[in-house]
Order: sequence, then C-alpha cells, then structure tokens
Amino acid sequence: MADALQVVGRSLERDSTGQGVVRSLIGTPDGSLFTADYVLSKALEGRIFHAILGGFSTPTTFRVAIDEDQPEMVIDVPTGTTIIPISIQAHLEASAGTITEIVALANPALVGGTATTGTLLSSRLGSGRTSSCVYRYTYSGNGTAPASYIEFWHAGVAFADAVTEPTRMYAWDYRNAAPVVIVGPGALVVHIGATGTAPTGYAQLAFMEFASAMI
Repeated sequence: MADALQVVGRSLERDSTGQGVVRSLIGTPDGSLFTADYVLSKALEGRIFHAILGGFSTPTTFRVAIDEDQPEMVIDVPTGTTIIPISIQAHLEASAGTITEIVALANPALVGGTATTGTLLSSRLGSGRTSSCVYRYTYSGNGTAPASYIEFWHAGVAFADAVTEPTRMYAWDYRNAAPVVIVGPGALVVHIGATGTAPTGYAQLAFMEFASAMI
C-alpha cells in the first residue's frame, strides 16, 4: 500500500529562502491543506512594506505643478533589492487647482536628493523585518529627475473642485493593471500636483520586497 500523503500542520507564516529549495506541503494546525494567495503569503512573511504621507487627521500639502526632480514620494531601491508595487492611494481633501494630476513611475535609477526620510513599516506587525529601501518625501532639494522610466499610473481631475465637491479618492492596484518589477538600483516615484493651487490630502503606497537573488 502506498504511503499516505502527509501535510505539515503549522502556523501559516513561512519564509522564502531562495530558488530551488525543496519544501513540504503545509497546512493549518488541524492538517487541512492551505494555499495562500501570493500577496497574502508575502504579508505573512513580513515582506510587504507601507509608506504613508500625511498623518491620521493632519493632511499634507502637495505641490503646485509637478516637479520632476522633487516628487511627493520616492522609494529608492538599492542594488541587490527588488520591489513590486502592489497599491497606491491618494485622498484629496482639497483640489482647487485647475488641473490635478497623480503620476506613478518605475525608474531604473535612484532618485536621491534632499528630503525627509520616512519609516517603512512591515504589514506583519512585530515581525522585526525591516526594508532595505529608503523612503523620501517633502523634498527641499533636487533629486535626479527620472529618465527611461515606465509611467504605470496617471490619474486626476481636469478642473478645479468647488468647496461643495466630495473628497476625491484615487487608487491603483497591481491586480487591475500590468504590475511593474523594480530591480535595484531603481526607484518607485509618485507625483501629486495641481496647476495654480496645491491640493491637500493623504497618500499611501505598499510594495513587496525581496533580495534580488530570490526573484
């Protein structure tokens, strides 16, 4: 009689250690076979990181017009690291400029520049996992303007909002568009700006991060 298939019952967190590794099937502690959505499995490993602009009830002021070498948000990806953006959101509380635009780019070089350095938080709280990337926002000095980039998201509104207009929400998700893979050195770049009057609001993004050797 053939041996019965056995499943390793364990918690759902498991780390990816590289290519060509032989693994056991895993399941929930009662032995039920478990297959995680790929992004969920990376969240369980602590490999999804979040960057936030504007805090809780304090909106940030974006830019009057888009400035190529001073973006709103930059994730600089070092050599040896690869990221895959999975979501970007912008919440505009005020957009009185005549043209408000939101643009996201995958850039094949670091942006750098003089800016505030933000904290990148793992979606698995308490995991202790940290990002190798650098999050920059609120630029006060020029970085390197993106070149040879992929513009993978462009959204906005082509007229000024009145005070009575509802708050505008914009969102990009990798499941609804072609995903991009940014191999370091490179950068994820987000611009938010308007003609005449700077919009205010909040923005956040999330990405999966790997050592490039794992991809």
